[in-house]
Amino acid sequence: MPPTSGLAGRSLRDIRFAERYGLVALAIHRHPTLQSAHQHLSLMGSFRGRDALNNLPLAVGDMLLLGGPERRVRELARDEELTVLGSVEYQRPRYRRAVLSVCIFASTVAIAGLRITSPAIAGLAGLVVMVAAGCVDTRTAFRVDWRVVIMIGALLALGLAMEKSGVGALLARGVIPLVGVVGPCGVLCVLMIATVLLSVRPWSRPPHWCTAPGRYRFRDFLRVGTPLSVLMLALLTVAVPFVWPFTTA
Repeated sequence: MPPTSGLAGRSLRDIRFAERYGLVALAIHRHPTLQSAHQHLSLMGSFRGRDALNNLPLAVGDMLLLGGPERRVRELARDEELTVLGSVEYQRPRYRRAVLSVCIFASTVAIAGLRITSPAIAGLAGLVVMVAAGCVDTRTAFRVDWRVVIMIGALLALGLAMEKSGVGALLARGVIPLVGVVGPCGVLCVLMIATVLLSVRPWSRPPHWCTAPGRYRFRDFLRVGTPLSVLMLALLTVAVPFVWPFTTA
């Protein structure tokens, strides 16, 4: 919502948002800085009612997640009261090609796992087959998120730096004594647990991250992530030695 909007301080119900714009408000995001500056506009307290979202007084800088026809979104872009930041085009799932997609994916993994060719070539070939078979359109297939590319490149450089500097060997020598205590599978499990703990995203979030539209709290991540992590640890502890057997020097 821009600073010049006349909707500030009014709720969606007051302005009859759905009737006025023909769109449905699904969620709202208020930046924590704005939340602290407008204590009288309590975002968390407003969620206690039945129609909380419709009764929440809007503030400058609020972001609304809206759903509705694309035509209505284009009309909203011409309104001076609100600013459209972006739109998401809905694509109907292609259920008729679901079985074919699974077969192509399984074939790609099998070819790479059997080392018939390199994983990069197998993955690229699988992508080309997916596009040629109509399982995915070219716009989606070749859409590149450069943030992911940069992150992967940075991680590869970090790993190379740890190897060249000797930090990797130093860490390995510190882990080797555990083999005599818990065995190779135990060391593998310990390393995977450490990886899970270091990759938990909520640790890196600010204290007010729970004010996001989903109102997620740390216990929500534990409730969903803990069973999945335990399952993955159990499967990988068995599968990794099967694919890459442990050898002794």
